[in-house]
Amino acid sequence: MRVGNRAALAPRNIPTAQRPWGALTVLIAVLLVLGKPADGQVQSSEPQRVLNGHTGLWINDMAFSPDGHLLVSAGNDNTLRLWDVQSGTPLRTIVDTGPAYSVAFSPMGRLLARSTIFESRAAVDVWDVQTGKRLRLWEHTDSVGGIAFSPDGRLLAAGAANGTTRLWDVQTGALVRTLVGRFHEVYSVAFSLDGRTLAINQGEAFLLWDVRTGQIIRVIAEHPVGIFAFLPDGGMIAAYEKSVQQNITAPATGRAVPPQPIVVGLWDPLTGREIPGPNISIPDPFASMAFSRDGSILAIAYVDLAGNQFTAFTVQLWDLRARKWLLSISGGAMAHFGVGRLAFSPDGKTLAATVNSRDMLPEILLWDVGKAILRRAP
Repeated sequence: MRVGNRAALAPRNIPTAQRPWGALTVLIAVLLVLGKPADGQVQSSEPQRVLNGHTGLWINDMAFSPDGHLLVSAGNDNTLRLWDVQSGTPLRTIVDTGPAYSVAFSPMGRLLARSTIFESRAAVDVWDVQTGKRLRLWEHTDSVGGIAFSPDGRLLAAGAANGTTRLWDVQTGALVRTLVGRFHEVYSVAFSLDGRTLAINQGEAFLLWDVRTGQIIRVIAEHPVGIFAFLPDGGMIAAYEKSVQQNITAPATGRAVPPQPIVVGLWDPLTGREIPGPNISIPDPFASMAFSRDGSILAIAYVDLAGNQFTAFTVQLWDLRARKWLLSISGGAMAHFGVGRLAFSPDGKTLAATVNSRDMLPEILLWDVGKAILRRAP
């Protein structure tokens, strides 16, 4: 999700031109929730499993396999790492010459796609999960921020920083189509469940494309798009910044006036209409969010600051159907800071977060949140 200006908190060891990800999805989430919600409960800060092994400064992306048994993490240490979700055991490390940015499993879980830099050029490649061998390698027009397989696994879409999205035939390797967006950088892409529509998040606008014809179906520029998801019933849901007020200076005192909180809004990209939801307010300017697969739960991570030091972090879960706060996972006692990515397992029972520990080594924390979600009010 693109929220505010995150240049100051971007990973410093990766040149700006090579940062293909959406700002919200990997940059540090710095939020303070204004007031404790009336509902919900606080869960222990201890995760059930901690996945560590990456040696670079950052885990750029992660994804659960379709069956939820595996998790892949993409690091700027030039590795893809596969983990057993239940045990936290590392299963395979794929080492290459370039950093891994975005990553995605194929629908059957047999292939992995990632965006990378290959011989100083933006590229996308496909790997066999079982053998760890690279099967495909394609060049792109610019650094890639979002990749996704079609539901039947035949196509791979990759959106770039210059606004173009390419679609390749995974089996033959042929370039099927190039879609040229009307706006700027592509942050994320996703296919509809029937594979006929490709949704492209360009931050300032949201585009729906007809995959077969390559024609734009709909452009929505009224809402800055953060995160979005296709729902099992064929619908869509998206979250965005509903209101932001920048820092201003009071004339009488010359002191900066604290910014107004951001209100997180929900809307349907298929209709452009607002979706009623809980009253979620967060301070400007940073946020990290994730939907559960069915779109009923929204996870929000935030980090407390004391001066320039990270002191604690919290992940909140919001029940969008009941319109209430559901659960908070407090990380105040943990030696971690810098929340980046959030992701739910396909069944919604496991929540993963990428973090940096105080020794600056990236880790993935896994919490079992299924029981708490099942206890929510109908």
